[in-house]
Amino acid sequence: MTDMETSMFLYPWDLIDEGIGPVLDRMKKSGLNGITICPTYHSGMFLMPHNPKRKLVFPEPGALYFEPNRAWHGNIRIEPPISGMADNGFWNRLRKEADSRGMSITAWTIALHGTGIGTRYPDTNVVNAFGDANPAIPCAANDDVRTYMVALAGDLASRGWFDTLLFESLECMPLRHGYHHEVIGIPLTPSTEFLLSLSFSESMVKKASAAGIDVEKVRDFVRAACQAEFDRPHGAKSLTWQELREAADGEMGKFLDFRKRLLTSLLAEIHRETKGKTKLSVIDFGPVWYPMGSDGTGWESGLDLMNYAPFLDQVNPTFYFKDLGQLRAKTAEYVRMLADAGADLPLKPILRPILPQTESRAQLVAQIRELRKSVQGLSFYNYSFLSLETLEWIEEGLRT
Repeated sequence: MTDMETSMFLYPWDLIDEGIGPVLDRMKKSGLNGITICPTYHSGMFLMPHNPKRKLVFPEPGALYFEPNRAWHGNIRIEPPISGMADNGFWNRLRKEADSRGMSITAWTIALHGTGIGTRYPDTNVVNAFGDANPAIPCAANDDVRTYMVALAGDLASRGWFDTLLFESLECMPLRHGYHHEVIGIPLTPSTEFLLSLSFSESMVKKASAAGIDVEKVRDFVRAACQAEFDRPHGAKSLTWQELREAADGEMGKFLDFRKRLLTSLLAEIHRETKGKTKLSVIDFGPVWYPMGSDGTGWESGLDLMNYAPFLDQVNPTFYFKDLGQLRAKTAEYVRMLADAGADLPLKPILRPILPQTESRAQLVAQIRELRKSVQGLSFYNYSFLSLETLEWIEEGLRT
């Protein structure tokens, strides 16, 4: 088997329902030397084909799957619900069982995504240029959100349960992800989708204005550009990054840079809170989610590898592709972006060995073997959703 770092994403209920030991043994047999498990999560509906106790799960939005330290929980404004599954004894047992097998544990931690915060604390929502709040996306400029993120990270890092904290959605989320029954009935260009994702919440407007940005000019441009496309959507042309940066007499470029700084400063706060306790990483959805493509060393999400790299121990991009040629091209692009960013970070991409990305053994084995040529680790999403025979495909791909 390969000696690179490998792991499988899963949920606490997988181990609770199937048993910690049997699941870890199954991972080891498949050639995996780690697991990536969420101590908190957003909502969803999941079909779990091999779970012996349940076939559908509807996670409680934003719930914690551990008993939090009361020094912060109940003493800061945002107080996420504690799941009925929360049992710190579970995490202690998991650490012991993983250590006995030489396996690592990564805490897959949700950041700026999920209705758990947004529905309880509406003032934390992203608000678009038209004044519409999105309860599925907390705003990175909101101080209560930032305080919660840092407190959660510090708590998890101090427990001794985890080798790495892996943050999902430590970025500004796109328009099309995260809410029930999304319907967009007209074509939208990539730039308009992006503009509709920008936050003009009270917190964002206040902080950006204090930084010397004419936020009203930016907001007026966004409204006008979007409405023009709403009125005549067919055949509309997407704006380029340069055109966006020059918009609103250059204020848009200043606003986008400010947005990046907000995210980077949040990551820096998390890093200060966790340094010396766990390694730190982020999931980067840039390769699959953002149709405008890269903006230098970053994406429209505001995640910029040049800015993030000083605070990270590795990076986990999502390589959710069917086509081997596309995977090869995206891998090369990402490696170039890291080089351009001066980021000497281990690259641990995430593959999706489930539909619609993975349809056959040969397809998955080929993708694993292709990536092993140029990356330092691999993760697989997600044990809950795959059939157990897929673990045999992973084993074959990892076999030296």
